[in-house]
Amino acid sequence: MDNRRTFGESIERALARTRLNKVALVANGAAAGLMAVTAVPGLGACNASDDAAPGDEANPYDDSTTTVGEGKGDWAQEKGKRSTDMVRYANESWVQNNDCNTRAGCLSIDVFLKVFVKPVAGANLDSKKVGVVIHEPGRAGQQTFNGKYFATGSDGMEEWHVPVHLQKYSHPGVFLFTAWYEDGTGGTFYDDNAGEFHVNAWDGIWSVLRSDYYATSGLTLNDTGLSGTVDLEVRDLDYDKDIRLVWTLDGWNTVHESGIGTGDTNTWQFVSNSYDGWQRWSIKLDHKGSFQKFEYAIVYRHGVTNGAQPYEFWLNNGGANFSVTKESSSHYSRF
Repeated sequence: MDNRRTFGESIERALARTRLNKVALVANGAAAGLMAVTAVPGLGACNASDDAAPGDEANPYDDSTTTVGEGKGDWAQEKGKRSTDMVRYANESWVQNNDCNTRAGCLSIDVFLKVFVKPVAGANLDSKKVGVVIHEPGRAGQQTFNGKYFATGSDGMEEWHVPVHLQKYSHPGVFLFTAWYEDGTGGTFYDDNAGEFHVNAWDGIWSVLRSDYYATSGLTLNDTGLSGTVDLEVRDLDYDKDIRLVWTLDGWNTVHESGIGTGDTNTWQFVSNSYDGWQRWSIKLDHKGSFQKFEYAIVYRHGVTNGAQPYEFWLNNGGANFSVTKESSSHYSRF
């Protein structure tokens, strides 16, 4: 099935996403920096080995014409069957830095992804494989990486670890991926997060959300209320995205959200595509009334359709949130 949409259709879908759900985490700073569903058990030590990168072997399904955002599937989706009973991403990842030196730091990285698969009786172990296919925002093509068996759990599921080997300074710091499993009996299965892809932001929140430094963002609070704009750059992980300004006027006793919409004020508006998979978004705020402080954070949610597992990315000043007061009447929203 061809799920490709035009750019205009993607914007229309994004503008239609205006539902407002309450968020209770911001007041306590629970979403500090990057808060994604993916867990990160630990950070590996530097490894100065020059060994060949795992998963570097050529894959016949690599497609240099595939671009994330066009809705085109990867080879695992096209060849296999979606089944989280047979293969599923475990929502755990960790990193190991490689090729380290005292002048340039560590030049490459292995992002390890934990994947569970269900073994099949009579499997040919020579043809049994587990891995991931990754897509990088703004980059053409897909890359396939193979994993290695680690252990079998008490439930009979096998745990595999898949290293994604990347050169640090030539990649955007985030990738989307499908976990796949060739079971050794001719079956191919995949977990693509219900068609929305899983996400790993291995380089942190700044690889997904950041201030638009080319815009003149500014918020002013005075006796008549709050006015101004917040400008943002967002990685285009998918057509269906959910961007919210989460804010309060009373110290988080009452929480409000401003999402994507069609109004001139107090809704996020698409501005333009930028480079390397970035998009520019802006929200023009206009809140009348007399109040002493405006506090806010920004959340970007990926995987918000088709019953997928959502990934959340927060800009919230390390959990302290951003704020504007009358004393700081001209507040430029740089994060």
